[in-house]
Amino acid sequence: MNRTSWILAICAALQLAAILVFLGPDTATQGGVIIEATQPYASLKAEDIASISIIESDGTSVQLERERKPAANADATAPLGKFGLADKGAFPVREIELDNLVSAVQRISVGRVATRQEKSFTSLEVADQRFNRHVLLKKADGTVLADFFLGTGKQGSSVFYRRNGGDAAHHATGVDTYEFGTSANAWVETQFTDVPTAEVTRVTLEREAGVLTLERSEREKPRAADAPPLAEGAKPETESLWTEISATPPRLADNGKVEALLAALGRMYLAEPIGAERKAEYGFDKPTAKATLVLKDGKTTMISVGAKREKENDWFIERSGFNWVATIRPYTLEEYFQKKADDLQPEAPAAVPSIAPAENHDGHDHK
Repeated sequence: MNRTSWILAICAALQLAAILVFLGPDTATQGGVIIEATQPYASLKAEDIASISIIESDGTSVQLERERKPAANADATAPLGKFGLADKGAFPVREIELDNLVSAVQRISVGRVATRQEKSFTSLEVADQRFNRHVLLKKADGTVLADFFLGTGKQGSSVFYRRNGGDAAHHATGVDTYEFGTSANAWVETQFTDVPTAEVTRVTLEREAGVLTLERSEREKPRAADAPPLAEGAKPETESLWTEISATPPRLADNGKVEALLAALGRMYLAEPIGAERKAEYGFDKPTAKATLVLKDGKTTMISVGAKREKENDWFIERSGFNWVATIRPYTLEEYFQKKADDLQPEAPAAVPSIAPAENHDGHDHK
């Protein structure tokens, strides 16, 4: 190589070094040529995604699909609706989780090549059969928007990326594998009921132990004897009273205990989303327990607990106004639906111990 060639080679090397410094250490290169965009999915748009598949190599997976709305006519493209769990009757998915997924994919920054040895893909968890996450995003017509593996390697301190079918595993930054959840609960609203306690005027629990019905009434709150008179036009402060009207005769219940029960019924959390179909095995034809909440505006929320899933140790549940079935944990059934009437009674006042007169031990007659 002559002197001119050496000078040109040195200039090219310096130029490449300057480019790498400008682009940063995470830029993927091969033979001095940039071969892949730093963020290959930066232009991904949420509205283009029609299906999502996230899989772990042990088989754990979640499949999401958009609702396909009817097209206006034969020539029109059917508009896409909201996402749901594909294998659970389109159980609704929280929109925020979709936004988080798209953001995570967009942030993937592909860096330098970690290895081109196919046998090393396994240890980095980006092999075809051994991976931490396999993410596949498609458009409605089946076009693949993204198809890649993510791994953390044996140490778990780094993230590795490999495009499905790619011959190289790369270092990756800007994202972590936990951002791609594979459990159904990671994608749905786990709060199964949302009934404000203050709006409930009556609650009825039906279960094997019998029917328990409680009703709210309002009364003027007692005022202190030395309280100043109310200003003209001012309304007296009121307080709620809960009465167990299913008792004979009806009896007052403890307000705090009843409202704690209502708060629990109004904010129940599911154990697992199931689907839209009501199968006979779910047991809703002969429910284990039912709760009926009547609101001030006359609306009613009904919650039914069906049969038990022995293996999973949970119970099927459904509620009015919601088209899907879920399950709840045993303590939810026991603590809320099977509450005993006596458990809602005010605490009995503590007994005052009697003090016996002191005995005389001095041997004198004190009469």
